[in-house]
Amino acid sequence: MRQASSDSGPGSVLAVLKRWRPLCFVLIVAALSALVLLPQFQRLKFIYAIEQSALSFRFMLRGAEPSVDDQAQIVIVGIDDRSLYPDLSEEDLAKSPEARYMAEGWPWNREVYGVVAQRLIDAGARVVAFDLVFPTANPGDWGFYDCIAANRNRIVLGYDYVPSESEMAETPVQERLPYDDLLPADTSGMLGFVNIKPDEDGVLRRAKISTNLFAEKISITDDAVQFARLGPRAQAAAKQYALGVQAALLYDSTLEPSVPGVFEYPLINYGGLDYFSTVSVADILLQDRFEPHAGLFEDAIVLVGACSDFFKDRVSTPWGDMYGVESHGHVARSLLNGTFIRTLSGAWRVGLIIALSVLLCVSYLLFKSAFKKSVCLFTLLLSYLFVSQLLFEANAFLLPLVGPVLILVMGGFGLLVFDFAIEQYEKRRLRGYLSRYLSPEIAQLLSDDSSELEALLRGANRPIAVLFSDIRGFTTLSEQYAPEGLVAHLNEYFESMVDGIHQHQGSLNKYIGDAILAFWGGFYSKGDEEDCTSAIQSALDMNRRIERLNAGWSGDPDKAALQIGIGISYGPCFVGNLGHSQRMEFAVMGDVVNLGARLEGATKQYGCAVLVSAAVYVSCRDRFYFQELDIIQVKGKTRGIAVYAPLSERDGGSPPAWLELWNEALRAYRSREFERARSGFCDLAATEPSQQVAAQLYIERCERLLQNPPPDDWDFVYVMQTK
Repeated sequence: MRQASSDSGPGSVLAVLKRWRPLCFVLIVAALSALVLLPQFQRLKFIYAIEQSALSFRFMLRGAEPSVDDQAQIVIVGIDDRSLYPDLSEEDLAKSPEARYMAEGWPWNREVYGVVAQRLIDAGARVVAFDLVFPTANPGDWGFYDCIAANRNRIVLGYDYVPSESEMAETPVQERLPYDDLLPADTSGMLGFVNIKPDEDGVLRRAKISTNLFAEKISITDDAVQFARLGPRAQAAAKQYALGVQAALLYDSTLEPSVPGVFEYPLINYGGLDYFSTVSVADILLQDRFEPHAGLFEDAIVLVGACSDFFKDRVSTPWGDMYGVESHGHVARSLLNGTFIRTLSGAWRVGLIIALSVLLCVSYLLFKSAFKKSVCLFTLLLSYLFVSQLLFEANAFLLPLVGPVLILVMGGFGLLVFDFAIEQYEKRRLRGYLSRYLSPEIAQLLSDDSSELEALLRGANRPIAVLFSDIRGFTTLSEQYAPEGLVAHLNEYFESMVDGIHQHQGSLNKYIGDAILAFWGGFYSKGDEEDCTSAIQSALDMNRRIERLNAGWSGDPDKAALQIGIGISYGPCFVGNLGHSQRMEFAVMGDVVNLGARLEGATKQYGCAVLVSAAVYVSCRDRFYFQELDIIQVKGKTRGIAVYAPLSERDGGSPPAWLELWNEALRAYRSREFERARSGFCDLAATEPSQQVAAQLYIERCERLLQNPPPDDWDFVYVMQTK
């Protein structure tokens, strides 16, 4: 018989878990797969951060790519420290008169740029792109314009977008174009924007290839903004391209400036740090220094831009910091080579996750030994990492990292650990912990649903409805009766009260002397409305039970009539195991419990049996009639809270006739009409015996306030002087 009982206890639950463990494993893997496929999962900041950090690491593993494989030679002509602070001799100036502009200091006469561009084009450069913005008139514009006009299809000028100067502007940003006198009538194909917005972590990984100036919304700040239309000279084309893209299109007009499968923001395939050959502007201007470099520019794309910390034009990349002009070079290189990094589309991503999940389940079910399962799962993980890196290096294809690894690690190795634990320890631990709990409700909970064990042992903050009940004048009673009779009296009282709590699905937490602490919610919550409703129903039932008990004790001299007060509050509370390792208790702890005790203490001041907090009232105001009694500041609180007395359930009933009179008097009191309020409360005290205590409380307050009116910022809050 004892064996049969044992088989029907926790041991049988564990046997079922063991029997269905493979199915549980498959379901868990399926749940993990569904989780990692959720768009919300991909948008989590820490998931995104891990993926981006992994991308940087993949670049490091791959190493710098050989430039000989590039479709076009890309050269950087840098405005560096040698250009800004030149060491020029009279001989240098005699040979290259335009070099004098460097000696005059920054900003340079713009004739310099015309000379630089022309020499580069004469040396064979197919495209010269300026990662610079020339928004205002400057000396030498005529010289620069002559070069631009003569090389209409070989020069790209930069422009950018800046915040609007006026708060009344139609758009939060405005274009900053080259000065009109620098531009020919037709600017199509010669303007490229230089704004490059990094990712949220400040690292530049994605290239904005183009922008639709007429319809598209682009994020260049933290907010999506509508781009202003460019001026008439820049509206020749519906699309405006980034500087590096525009340079690549001039170099190869057959290029399609779009990347299949990556939409508008492809990942830049950085070749490495210091990847491009770099020549100082000073070496271009000085003829004798230029000649050794002349062959470098044959059939090349030349990007002219800042290469000095003076300009603060450095960007963070997966390789490390580089100058902004270099990042434009990598954009052009990625487009020309067709090596923008591609990622999986939605359907292929789902297929990958499903394939990994199937492989994981098959490997788990195929092997019985924990060691063989571990080896197989570890092999799957390493194989995926190896294949993903191989695809990245060979085809610039980026497989996701976090989702697959999460499935393999958590779904595989994590469940192996669970496998081992449930086999070795679960039965013993369950039996041991059950014996430590005094509450039969908790014991039943664990016997029926062992999955709650770990949550129970850890404890958690959960919303619960707390009921705190106490006997009024218990100290006086204890002095009047012998201990044996008092205990018997209390036991009879406790049994009836706890039955009322259990009848309304409440959990008895503990006895505190003559007080009772119970709660609704926790592990089996039905929602705030239902939990609070059950708590109020239980409180009203307890009052009915105490009336029946007192009626039965009326003829017994050894059993005095009892009066109780009940406070009910609702909110988050710690629910869980508490105590010593050898002796533990299921506890509820928190401010909600303290508030319930304070509300119980306040019941006698208002002459009512039950007081509830505002949170309970809000949850149940459609289920019960309530009397709003006051706004009080209980001990230990700095703010006032509204308190209410539940009267009866609304279902099939009506509010008491005196309730409107009470509400009218209370409104007059809070409107500072203290004489009218006093009159109303006096009428109520004379006609309704149940409200005499509360009415008298307000009568006394009105009399005091008539003599000493409150300040202008009076907030009606009454500060409780007792618990």
